Amino acid sequence: MHIVILKAVIGPHLSRQRWNVIRSRCKWSTQCSVEDIYAWLEQMKNVSIYDGKRLAQPDEVANYRTGDGLEKAFLLANIIRQRKTGQEIKITVDNDEVRLQWQNRYRFVSKKGLRGETRVSCGGVVGVTR
Repeated sequence: MHIVILKAVIGPHLSRQRWNVIRSRCKWSTQCSVEDIYAWLEQMKNVSIYDGKRLAQPDEVANYRTGDGLEKAFLLANIIRQRKTGQEIKITVDNDEVRLQWQNRYRFVSKKGLRGETRVSCGGVVGVTR
């Protein structure tokens, strides 16, 4: 439905090629498997748009197509959560190593120098441990 609304509002002002790019970006997170999305994240540059310990938001990682490993892990967790899988998601970061645990384990590399654990329960409750 969002695609239909988006096309009605901005579609007439875009070339067919540009519209196809926008449409594909809107659909990728609902039609790709989690493993496909992980592979997409892995091929991105592993560079944050922010210096220091500040983290980019998941939409910034997707739009700029670059991100620190921790930022990529939060994007992947966001997509998994939006699919309402009913399972807990755990992200553990230990300096340069980031692990996202869900049905499978996904690994990323971070240069943010952070440590801690974030859990999102199947009910959406978020817990953070340092």
